[in-house]
Amino acid sequence: MILVQFCEPVTGTVIYPFVVSLVNETGITGGDQAKTGYYAGIIASCLSETLLRCEESVFFASEGLTAFAWGRASDVIGRRIPLAFGMLCLAASIASFGLSNKYWPLVVCRCIQGIMNGNIGISKSVMIDITDSTNIAQAFAFVPLTWGLGVVVGPMIGGTLSHPAEQWSSTLGKIAFLRQYPYALPCFTVALIPLAAFAITTLFFKETLPSAVASQDRRANEDASPDDDVAQSSSTLESRGPLPLRALMTRPILILLLNHAFLAWTEQACSVLLTLMYPTKIEYGGLSLSSFAIGVIMSFIGVIMGVSGFVIYPWLMTRYSAKQVYRACYAGYLASPILFSLMNFIARRRGVVDAPVWVLIGIQTVTGAMSVQAFGVIMVLLSQATPAGSMGAINGLAQTVACSMRMFAPFTASSLFSLSQENNLLGGRMVFLFLELLVISGCVAASRIEEMPKSEDE
Repeated sequence: MILVQFCEPVTGTVIYPFVVSLVNETGITGGDQAKTGYYAGIIASCLSETLLRCEESVFFASEGLTAFAWGRASDVIGRRIPLAFGMLCLAASIASFGLSNKYWPLVVCRCIQGIMNGNIGISKSVMIDITDSTNIAQAFAFVPLTWGLGVVVGPMIGGTLSHPAEQWSSTLGKIAFLRQYPYALPCFTVALIPLAAFAITTLFFKETLPSAVASQDRRANEDASPDDDVAQSSSTLESRGPLPLRALMTRPILILLLNHAFLAWTEQACSVLLTLMYPTKIEYGGLSLSSFAIGVIMSFIGVIMGVSGFVIYPWLMTRYSAKQVYRACYAGYLASPILFSLMNFIARRRGVVDAPVWVLIGIQTVTGAMSVQAFGVIMVLLSQATPAGSMGAINGLAQTVACSMRMFAPFTASSLFSLSQENNLLGGRMVFLFLELLVISGCVAASRIEEMPKSEDE
C-alpha cells in the first residue's frame, strides 16, 4: 500500500521541471511567451518558477471529483479490483503524457491521471482493514513520509531525464524516438512505478474488505462443515454493507472532515509560502537563499519527517489519545506564520541571512515537519468514527476534501503573498496574519473533535 500511495505524488510532480517548456513546444501560445503561464497553469498551476511543490488544478480537480466514487466502489466490490485497475490506467496515462505533443491531449492525460489517483483513498482503507489499535499509528506514520519522498523523486526524474537526446547526445541522441519525444523517457520511467503496483496488487494482494472476506469464509465453511452457527456468523458480517451517504454524515465525521480541510489547506499554504520565501530576494519578502541551501533545508525536512514519523509519532499515540495528538500536531502550525514573518523582518534589518535567521529556519523546519504527522492521526480518528462497511466511502470523501483544499490553497497563499508585498500591507506581512487566523480557526475546529473508539464487533 505504501507503493500505491507513492504513485500519487511521483506521477503528479514528474512534469514540474519541464511543463513550461513543454507548453511552449506545443505551439498553443502562438509564440507569445506571456501566455505560457496561463496555459501551463491549466496543466500545472505553478505558484512560482522556483516552486518545487506546486499543485495541479486539473490533476487534483479530477482526483477530488472521483475519490468518493472510488471509495464507494471499494466498499461494494472489494479493494483489490479498483486498486489494480487504477494503477494500470495510471501507468498508461502518464506514459501517454510523454507521447503527447499537442496541448489538449496533455490536459486529457492529466485529467485521467487525477481520476486514477482518486483510488489512493482505497489504499488507506486497506491499511485500516489490516491493522488494529495496537499498530495503526505505526502504519499511518508512512503516509506523510511517502508523500514527501514522492514530491522529491518526481521532479528529480523529470528534470534529469527530459530531453535525453540533448543531455547525452553521443548515446541517447542517436535514438530517433527520444529526439521526437523528448519527455517520453521521464514519463515512461515514472510509469513503471504504478505498473509495478499493478503487478504486485494483481499477483499478491489478498482482499481485505471485511464483507468480502466474510463471504469467502462463509463459502469455505459451507464446503467444509454444515455448521449453521458458523455460516450465520459469516453471513451477518457479510450483510454489513456500506451505509447511504446521508447516514454517514454524522456530527463526529463532519467535524473530522472539517478538520481535514483545515489541515490540508494549512499544510499546503505553509509549503507554498516556504518555497516562495526561500529564493525570493530579501527586499521582496524573501530570504535570498541559494538553490544549494534550499536543497539542504529540504533534505533536513525529510530527515525530521522520518524521525518524527517512526519514533515520536508512534510514541505519542501509545501515551495519549488520537484526539490529543492531533490537536498538538496541528497546533504546531501556529508557529509557522510568526516564524515566516520574523525571518524576513530580521533579514531586512541585518541585510543578510545570518545566525538568528538560520535558528528561526531550523525551528520552523522542525515544527512544520512534525506537524505533518497530523495527516496520519486524522485518518486514525476517521477510522474510529466510521461505521463498519463504509471505510472506503469515508476515505474517498476525505480525499475529495483534501484535493479541494490543495486546488485553492496555493493560489490563495501565493496571491496574498504578492499583494502583501506589492501594496506593503502590514509591512508586507498581511499574508502571515491571514494564515495565523486560519490556523487559529483550525485549532478551534480541532477542539470540537469527538473521539469515538470502535466497538469490538467492528
